[in-house]
Amino acid sequence: CTVSAGTFPAGSQQIGLYFGACPLTDLSVALFDANGALHHRESIAAVSENNWYSLRVSALSPGIYFLKVQAAEGSQTLKVIVI
Repeated sequence: CTVSAGTFPAGSQQIGLYFGACPLTDLSVALFDANGALHHRESIAAVSENNWYSLRVSALSPGIYFLKVQAAEGSQTLKVIVI
């Protein structure tokens, strides 16, 4: 499965995750800054039918972040740029 992520709308405090055609459950996501500091952690029981999930993150400063998505099927780390 491939996961993609990005902020939307631009400059907002939401990170959208798209899971393609993957029926994933029991996910864990963690958001780290470029220095490795944890900014957000969340568990997701199931992804909705449209395979989108929105993370609401508060007060992120502009910069580069890394989002680690962990599922039973494996893990993936994504780079997210907040402007």
